[in-house]
Amino acid sequence: MRVWTLVLSAVFAVSLGVVLYSVYQIGSSELEIQRGVEAWDQIRLDSPPSTTAAAPEDQHLVGKISFPAIDKQFPIVRGVSDEDLKEGVGYDPATPSLGSNGNAVLAGHRDGVFRKLGQLRNGDEVVVETMNGTFRYQIVGHVIVSQYDKQAVQPSREPLLTLITCYPFTYIGNAPNRYIITAKLINNADQGLAQGTSAS
Repeated sequence: MRVWTLVLSAVFAVSLGVVLYSVYQIGSSELEIQRGVEAWDQIRLDSPPSTTAAAPEDQHLVGKISFPAIDKQFPIVRGVSDEDLKEGVGYDPATPSLGSNGNAVLAGHRDGVFRKLGQLRNGDEVVVETMNGTFRYQIVGHVIVSQYDKQAVQPSREPLLTLITCYPFTYIGNAPNRYIITAKLINNADQGLAQGTSAS
């Protein structure tokens, strides 16, 4: 009986440790995300988009993304490595610039910035700020594909935004699928309709 009590106590202690560590990690990540949003807002205050050029290619913080339907906003950083995605939503620099013609790709962790991505619906708005202005997109579709599906994100002549995260959202370990949202540019809030502008 005493052995089982010790085993149960050990299991409880380990479980509690894992939970506390997870809470700490989430709290630290959210604090870093908030700092990124504040840093971007300060950049925009210091350098209005109408008087600045596109962000240099070596600039890490390149914008901010907002989801009004779920009341969330996150910094956009250049790069999609694990380290990049700890800091915010990652812009894939191999894809067209945000707000321009083509399919710009953003990625995020399903247990981080894109935790609530599954709550978004067709017709919801996605707002992207870069040094070239504020771009408003409307969600037009979503799809779940295998992580090995290399054809899931297609090039486009029209200005599109693709958001990618792992799926299922509650999967433990490396999730086998990808959840992909496609949004279409509806306008550039700073300059009217966007016509092949450059950003990022």
